[in-house]
Amino acid sequence: MDLATNCVLGTVTLNWYGAGGRSYQYKIELSTNGVDYITAVDKTSDTSTANSTDTFSAVGRYVRITVTGSSQSGGYPSFYECGVYGAGGSGVSLAPINLARVMAGNVLTLSWPPDHLGWRLQAQTNAPGIGLRTNWVSVPGSALVTSTNFPLNPANGAVFFRLIYP
Repeated sequence: MDLATNCVLGTVTLNWYGAGGRSYQYKIELSTNGVDYITAVDKTSDTSTANSTDTFSAVGRYVRITVTGSSQSGGYPSFYECGVYGAGGSGVSLAPINLARVMAGNVLTLSWPPDHLGWRLQAQTNAPGIGLRTNWVSVPGSALVTSTNFPLNPANGAVFFRLIYP
């Protein structure tokens, strides 16, 4: 399902065919680009026989629902209605912030506030003494999280990070 733009999402409801007598196993995945998906809901072990309401907090434009099993023998698992709802309010702050950073051994952890979910982390690596250039690269999946870890190698030169809103 294509929502036409990245949105801060919070709830998916599924009205299953035969709910009340059948259980369905499934997962809900989200993507901001239609290529890289993250799992927002994993109900691959679900035994409930009711319609589903799943809550989470993530950014996505594309919603993919994969049915992985059902208690029904024969036939095809299906739902007849799906609702995708945003998290209350705009959800995304546009105020600039400083990245929080923690260094433990050779791992750098960068994090940013939950209201900046949907922002993209970008990085650039340059040789020592070069400084900033224009070769920023988006960290894959960073718009879907608010924290990430980087293993660092001092021999690789300087690494710069910035957080940008689409």
